[in-house]
Amino acid sequence: MGAADEIAGGRSTFMVEMQETSDIMKQATSRSLLILDELGRGTSTFDGVAIASAVLQHLVDTVKPKLLFITHYPLIATEFGRMFSDVENLHMGFAQTQGKRRIDFLYKLEPGIASGSFGIECARLAGLSDKILDHAYKQSHEMKILVDRRIESGR
Repeated sequence: MGAADEIAGGRSTFMVEMQETSDIMKQATSRSLLILDELGRGTSTFDGVAIASAVLQHLVDTVKPKLLFITHYPLIATEFGRMFSDVENLHMGFAQTQGKRRIDFLYKLEPGIASGSFGIECARLAGLSDKILDHAYKQSHEMKILVDRRIESGR
C-alpha cells in the first residue's frame, strides 16, 4: 500500500505497483491476509479495471486469502458482489448536508458501494479555494452528463 516510484532506477509508480502485485500473487496462500488498495489506478481505466478484476478473480477463485480489496471501479465491486456470495461490498460512510454538496466523512464502514465519487469534497477538506472547487464541480457535472448521454445513445 502506498504509491512510490523509483524513477531514478527506471521504475514508475505503476511499475512498482505491478511488481509488488506480482510478488503478492506468487507468495499468497489461503492463510494470507492481503490488503490491496486501488490496484490499477496508474494506467488507463480499461487496463486498470482489467488488471484489478483479473487479480481479484484469481485471488477469490484460486488462492482464497483473507482479503480487503479497495477499488474505485464500481464495475468490479458490483460484478464480484453478484458473482460470489462470500464477497461483501462496503464503503466508508458519509453524511451529506441537506441541499448542499458538502459532505462529512464518518470513517465508518457501511454496507454497499458508495453512491458516488467524493473527490471534490475531499479537495474542499484539503483546503482548495471555493473558486476552484466550483469550477471543478461544474466540469465534473458536465462530464457526467456527457458520459450518461453516450451510454444512452449506445456509443
